[in-house]
Amino acid sequence: YVPPELVDIYKKEVLPLADVITPNQFEIEQLTGIDIQTIADAQNACRILHNLGVSLVLITSIIFPGTEINDPIDNTMVEKPGDGTEATPPPNSIGMFVSRRRTQQKTM
Repeated sequence: YVPPELVDIYKKEVLPLADVITPNQFEIEQLTGIDIQTIADAQNACRILHNLGVSLVLITSIIFPGTEINDPIDNTMVEKPGDGTEATPPPNSIGMFVSRRRTQQKTM
């Protein structure tokens, strides 16, 4: 947990110094102001952090509503309901999303 008044300090002073960050879904939503519901939302949130100077963003504990989650224990699929209710993820199930900032290639 970070008090809301520190979020701007993180964005302006801490993130520009970081090469890699590993926010969970709640944290990246607080840092970017984006409510992550889709992969495109996650990409946009990562783009904001890349623009602040972060090279690699690994979002941990992320769940996209309406998607299926693969249970690592018995390899069954658990479908999240699309009616606004929350599904319980399978035990030990964690979703992650990784984004790396693109670097410009040198031309000769």
